[in-house]
Amino acid sequence: MMCVVNAQSEFSNCLNKSKVARYGGEYSLMNGLHSDISARQQLAKIHRDSIMALHYHESGFIQRSELNQSFISNGTSLCDSIITYYFLNETDSTYSRKEVFSYDVSGNTILTMTYYWSEDLHIWENGYKRICEYDEWGNRVIYERYSWDDYLNVWVGQYKFEESYHANGDLSLYKDYYWGNMQEKWICDHQDIWEYNENGDEIMWTCQREWSVDQNDWLEGQKQVIEYYDHNKIDEIIEYDWEAGWELNEKQSYFYNEDNRLETFMSYKWTDVGQWEEELKFESKYNDEEQLYMVLGFVAEEGEWINLQKQLFEFDGENNVLLHETYLWEESIDDYKPEFKYEMAYDTYGNRVLWVDYWWSEEHSSWVGTWKRGSVYDSAGNRLESFRCIWSDDLFDWVNYYLYEYLFDQAGNCILEQYNGDWSVEDVEWTSRYKDYYQFDSDNNVIHSQYWDWSSYQGTWNLHSKSYYYYSPMRFDEYLVKELPIYPNPATNWIQLGKEKIEGSVHFYNMRGQLVKEVYIDGNKVEISDLISGVYIVRIVEGQLQSVGQFIKE
Repeated sequence: MMCVVNAQSEFSNCLNKSKVARYGGEYSLMNGLHSDISARQQLAKIHRDSIMALHYHESGFIQRSELNQSFISNGTSLCDSIITYYFLNETDSTYSRKEVFSYDVSGNTILTMTYYWSEDLHIWENGYKRICEYDEWGNRVIYERYSWDDYLNVWVGQYKFEESYHANGDLSLYKDYYWGNMQEKWICDHQDIWEYNENGDEIMWTCQREWSVDQNDWLEGQKQVIEYYDHNKIDEIIEYDWEAGWELNEKQSYFYNEDNRLETFMSYKWTDVGQWEEELKFESKYNDEEQLYMVLGFVAEEGEWINLQKQLFEFDGENNVLLHETYLWEESIDDYKPEFKYEMAYDTYGNRVLWVDYWWSEEHSSWVGTWKRGSVYDSAGNRLESFRCIWSDDLFDWVNYYLYEYLFDQAGNCILEQYNGDWSVEDVEWTSRYKDYYQFDSDNNVIHSQYWDWSSYQGTWNLHSKSYYYYSPMRFDEYLVKELPIYPNPATNWIQLGKEKIEGSVHFYNMRGQLVKEVYIDGNKVEISDLISGVYIVRIVEGQLQSVGQFIKE
């Protein structure tokens, strides 16, 4: 079945929860139901980004330049490297982490190297490596992440995804990979494939979710074929499951009123006797302003439609949903019984500032809160606060759960992010957890950040780490960049640049982006005894190809 949803509020309230999980959120009920192909694509991207975020979390940091740089600053320069120092106390610090970035001709990050400082060896050691590729329209089509295995002294894959796009931005392929330790290569875990007609409407979606390494083939899958009345107006969706061949499973049919609003949705299941059997039906009701205000759900039993659920809606003048209530049919009282509801509020700029979730309590015969979250924005759209509350059954009231606070400069750069994670009911105040400060140059590029954590024992803020961001004078956007291997690293008297012969100029930059050495070589070894101790970027340009590497001079 397909659970019918509203453009602003997703229905995930059908009795059959498993089917709602599969289909909820894919379709809109507001302007005549349309096949919003971004639904499944967004689910794929959410899955991808959640895994990426999990990997970042496990490695102990979030790479702002890849995940959240736009939130911090409005800078346009490409960051070459970030060096983080860990503070043992107020004045004593040591290297902690270093990140080095390479870019393609369009300024997309194609290589990110993360190193960690070894106090024992006093060198930078490999940590993580991220490789990205992009298509001609700037869509990221390959993402690979590796971690360094100190025992085997090799890079080991962690996560990979692959995507393909049409010129109009429609996603046509999504693949997930995991690293096969025995095979020492990437193995595809599942893939989604989309096909479209000449109008850009999705006409087929195929999902294959289990790859057999032994059989070198997919073992199972799912497919949906979509038919239309006309552009963006679905007629029906037929679903197939793979069982040694494609077999019919379910069907959804859509019916519209004179205003092209979705009026009735019906789902069917394919029976063993080879025919469609009615399963669920949803009927939509609209007011004089053509806004949805009610959806009635029915389930088929012995050829009759039986009441199943009722959903009620309220909207403001901007068509933002303010209220969404769900009721389930109760035969014992021959009426609908409240189940749960959402309430939302918006500021004058259209930002959603409040979302409250309730469930119906039989004990109290009233709505009881589950959780509440909200935000506060300024006139420029910057989010100043983000909070969440949970419901306390003991207090029968809301209790603060967390609070994020943000401060922005006049250019719109975030210069402070503070997280308050412990609320004291007795003291009626927050206990802070951590805060980040950011400093920017005149071009709005972040150049310095500080991470502070709160010591409840000492009752003070303690400096945990500092990060410095370096921007080289070289124009990365003029070149295609590849990684330059450098041996040995660290080095004292000489270095070897890759394995192939080089005939041309080699440039050495310090970590402030200053050119400190330039030599012409005919080979691949360079004398470096004249350099002072430190970290250096080595750059070789051959036509439109740039090779960049980094090493430590002891």
